[in-house]
Amino acid sequence: IEGEEDAGFRSDKDLYFYLQVIIGNRRSHIYHVYRQHAYRMNRGNAVYFRSEAAARAAGYRKSYR
Repeated sequence: IEGEEDAGFRSDKDLYFYLQVIIGNRRSHIYHVYRQHAYRMNRGNAVYFRSEAAARAAGYRKSYR
């Protein structure tokens, strides 16, 4: 997420766990919430949102899984 301070997190995974961001798949336009199936994906396909509303506004839909 642009503009976020590192705050000493060891990895992107730690940062995203802390922030519990919404991760969208650039190819499918489907977003996943934290701990949902397929939450982890290829970094090149990942788009990060701060909220489900932001993901929906960008044209993404929530994963059914």
